[in-house]
Amino acid sequence: MISEVMRHIRNYFQTGEYIDGTYTIQDGTIDLPFLLDGQYFLIEGSVLNDGVYQYPPFELDDETFTGTIVPLKPPKAFINLCEDIVQWVDKYGGNTVGPYQSESFGGYSYTRATNQNGSPQTCVREPLKRMEEGLMSLIENMMVPFCFVEKKRTPDGAGGFLSEWTDGAEFNAALTLNTTMEARKAEHDGMTSVYTVTTSRNIHLEYHDVIRRLSDGKTFRITSDSSDKMSPTVSTLDIAQSTAERWELTQ
Repeated sequence: MISEVMRHIRNYFQTGEYIDGTYTIQDGTIDLPFLLDGQYFLIEGSVLNDGVYQYPPFELDDETFTGTIVPLKPPKAFINLCEDIVQWVDKYGGNTVGPYQSESFGGYSYTRATNQNGSPQTCVREPLKRMEEGLMSLIENMMVPFCFVEKKRTPDGAGGFLSEWTDGAEFNAALTLNTTMEARKAEHDGMTSVYTVTTSRNIHLEYHDVIRRLSDGKTFRITSDSSDKMSPTVSTLDIAQSTAERWELTQ
């Protein structure tokens, strides 16, 4: 469940280390002396075991693989939320996975069972609402101030134009580095790092919008429309997501 929720919010809370190598899993466990007991970590590049685990693990499938170990540091509030989700799924499970007749977001979708009157079952409305509110609180805590950066062109007096960048409207967003194997391979091939930008639904980010993080002045260029990936309006989870790349302002 921890891995699923991390994937859903596109944030694995990585420490910034990516330890490549050849690893052997034997008798269901793996020796990783650079991790602390109880620390979470991500396996990428294996055949049988990609995912998030707590060290030391005992449930892995034996194999030898060349891949990456990513140490993680998820906050306690996030772990508690995932435990609540597990308890809720164990209690309700099956067809009662949400208070809505159907829902779709980011490639995930479901259609709920109905009662004899054809209305969605409501017995799990409050548990799901509490979980969505908890997840929304975590996302909001990750958000920091950004602003749009607008490009203006003025005549240069010689038949051409001068470009000038000015700060525009401010908004809050959470920016996380995409650490999937595909993204890391793209970086290795010379492409820029891929980021995920999470905002509320009322912030519309469009392809090639330029934004600036106010805390350090770093600029990023949007590479997908946020309107393509929004949580349903009936959901307590008020988020939209875009991809972005690190970008320097052109003159």
